Amino acid sequence: FYVTSRKMAAKEALREARAHWGIENKVHWVLDVAFREDNCGVRAKALARTLSTIRKMALNIIRTSSTQGSVRGRMKRAAWNNEFLEKLLFNEAF
Repeated sequence: FYVTSRKMAAKEALREARAHWGIENKVHWVLDVAFREDNCGVRAKALARTLSTIRKMALNIIRTSSTQGSVRGRMKRAAWNNEFLEKLLFNEAF
């Protein structure tokens, strides 16, 4: 369900709902699955916010990679291969 207080035509409501779920699918779902954000046991608000920001920065860095594969796969490759990690961090061509 999609709840709103705005009056909209059906096509506009569909567009708005899809835009909302597009954000969920592109960012939140990836953070939940690839970074296991929901399993984070940090309860201190400031630290949780900082870790969330770092995860989003890491996701943006990983997405800039022109290599094939999933976000999770590129994360693993960066963890196992220092050259790949350096290329990601310094935005070098692959």
